[in-house]
Amino acid sequence: MPELRLLPAGEGDGAEVQAVERHRADVVLLEMGDSRVNTSRKVAALQALSTVPTVLVLAEDGHDARWNGVAAVDKWMPIDDLVKAIETAALTRPAPLAEGEAPRL
Repeated sequence: MPELRLLPAGEGDGAEVQAVERHRADVVLLEMGDSRVNTSRKVAALQALSTVPTVLVLAEDGHDARWNGVAAVDKWMPIDDLVKAIETAALTRPAPLAEGEAPRL
């Protein structure tokens, strides 16, 4: 079973991204806030990290098709289902980049 840690949410200053990189997180649950644009920016910043975490967006409607290419899960799903989603995401995450390798855009 993967180790689960809660990291503090920042005030839009990039604290989440820095914490994810520092702790080398495998999976990041990112709660969609009031701004879809800010959430999208955080997703992009997380996906650009060399550690390449899998990002799961917690949305009011987890089946929101507008999160093209990013897994979205229902914010109010049963906890057992959420644990399964996290475990699946951890097992299917992309391989981290090698030291000094640049991300392909």
